[in-house]
Amino acid sequence: MALVKKSLQPALLNDTEKGASEDLQDKFYEVEEFTYVAHREKKDEETGEVIEINDDMICFSVKGFENTYFWASTSLYDFFMDQIEAYEADPTKIPEVIYDEDRKAYKFNMEKLKKPVEIKYGGKVKLKSDPQKSCNTWAIRA
Repeated sequence: MALVKKSLQPALLNDTEKGASEDLQDKFYEVEEFTYVAHREKKDEETGEVIEINDDMICFSVKGFENTYFWASTSLYDFFMDQIEAYEADPTKIPEVIYDEDRKAYKFNMEKLKKPVEIKYGGKVKLKSDPQKSCNTWAIRA
C-alpha cells in the first residue's frame, strides 16, 4: 500500500524562497509549475483560540527565477484554479495540465498546448467599489 501524502506541503514551498510580484513586471515569464495551498488555522496551544488564519492560496514558479515561488492573486489565481478544477474533474482525458505527485504541483502539458503559458505582473489598481483597497493585475498569454 502506498502512503497517502495529501497533507504534506508542496515541494515548491520547501525548496524555494518567496519572490515579489513586482519582480515579474518587466516582461512575460513562462510558468513552470503551480500548486494549491489549502486554508490553515493556527490555534493558541493554551486557549485553543484561532490566532492566525491563512487563506487558500496558489503559488507558482517561472523560468528565469530559480529557487523562487510567487503567490497568485486575483485573475491569475482564478486562471490557475480553473486549470486545477478541469484536471480534477476528469484526469483521464489528455489534460492541459499534468499533476506531479512527488512535487504535489501541476505543470502545463506542452505536448498538448504547443506553446508555453506566460504571465506578467501589471501592478496594483484601486478598486472602484472601495478606493481604500487595491488588487493586483496580471496579463496572461496562453
